Amino acid sequence: MEEKQKNIGKDKTFISEYWIVIGIIISIIYFILALLMLQPIEHLKNIFELNLDGLSKLGSFLAGVFSPLAFAWLIVGYVMQQYPA
Repeated sequence: MEEKQKNIGKDKTFISEYWIVIGIIISIIYFILALLMLQPIEHLKNIFELNLDGLSKLGSFLAGVFSPLAFAWLIVGYVMQQYPA
């Protein structure tokens, strides 16, 4: 009986680690795709100007780029809560 409970605990830990690995893989793929999409855009040089308008544009740009990634990690965290260690 105790051995069966130990195996169940190991399975839950494995599933939790599995979701962390999935989240990391999604993050790496997302960063690579974002870099590939942003590389050919010439007008992005104007975003990085150090004035108030440029910083506002930069903040809006970064919020738009990273919000899907934050949402993906929210889903990973929610699924991991289903399998407590």
